[in-house]
Amino acid sequence: MRILLVAVLMLSHGSAFAACEIKHSEKRNADGSQIRITQRQCDATKRRTLHVEFQPQGSESCLSLLKRTQSVSQTPTGGWRLRDVDADGLFEIEETGACGAGPNCEHRIFKTSVGPGPINAYLFFQGGYAGFERVSDYYVASGRSSCCSWDHQVYKKPMTDDPISDSDLVYEVMVGVDVGDPSRTRCRVFSRVDHNLIQVPLKDKKLLTLCEVYGENYVLNPPVFNEVH
Repeated sequence: MRILLVAVLMLSHGSAFAACEIKHSEKRNADGSQIRITQRQCDATKRRTLHVEFQPQGSESCLSLLKRTQSVSQTPTGGWRLRDVDADGLFEIEETGACGAGPNCEHRIFKTSVGPGPINAYLFFQGGYAGFERVSDYYVASGRSSCCSWDHQVYKKPMTDDPISDSDLVYEVMVGVDVGDPSRTRCRVFSRVDHNLIQVPLKDKKLLTLCEVYGENYVLNPPVFNEVH
């Protein structure tokens, strides 16, 4: 009877282990270092886990850099991937959390500190967006705000390793389509002044491409009668 019980337990543990899906992704940075992520999702525990390892350039050993856990039921489309957000040859870890009905999802971006001192991963940005990229000298989190409008949050890069926060917000670019025949695209650029968003001019040509969600034919900063709070 004891042998049979042990066999049943071994089979149950084996089936639980077999129900885990494991994914690996590895990238080589421009400086010769390598970063590797391992995702494990198990049906038995309904958990999704991440383990990030980092191999410095010229080293044969790997460092354990970051560990994260998600609930599969709360984030059914969640997970992690490696992205070169800055287009500088150094890859970041992007975490996807819960998603809404549209393209917007909760995200966290972790950077790797590879300068003098200990190598570690730190939170760089946290928020909801459909896309995150570096444009000109800024970081832009873009999301759909309605069926026919988009909102771009434009942040300056923090001077320290602290995460990007609301205090780093430089512009908010709102792009929408007016109802009418013919319809037209309006692009309004705001800056925060005393907790209010005030419409301001924008001359950075690369940032102006954020207005082209629906094409190049748009009206920049049409008159507004009320301030946006």
